[in-house]
Amino acid sequence: MKNELKIGKHGIKLSEKDKIDAILAQVNGRASRFVANRPDVERAAEKAEARLEAARLPQALRVGCRVEFISGGPGAKAYEYAAAGTKVQIVRAREGWRLVEANRTSVHPRQREKLTITVSANVAEEIKVRSLEDLRIAA
Repeated sequence: MKNELKIGKHGIKLSEKDKIDAILAQVNGRASRFVANRPDVERAAEKAEARLEAARLPQALRVGCRVEFISGGPGAKAYEYAAAGTKVQIVRAREGWRLVEANRTSVHPRQREKLTITVSANVAEEIKVRSLEDLRIAA
């Protein structure tokens, strides 16, 4: 494509709404159902931030956390075939979330939206430590 948009090395800030819309429009093509749009990506970032907050992870350790979001599929049982969906990846930077990847994918009937957070081993260990902080283990 002549006017193909690219996501740069450092991604696109979620606050750059026009760029996010343009990237998703390019990825989704003519598909309009079962694909992710900008509000879906923003909601995924909010959910991920809430999960990291619930894990009592400090802001500094959230940097570098990666989220993969896959849009949900058709809800009807009668829908027999896979539909076009969207898979996006966002990464937590110091100043907020950034879109780093967006691809088209197949979503299947009754497939729910999927949000997966990937953290480093050090961050996972910190989450474990913080989750056990208020627990006393009985002897």
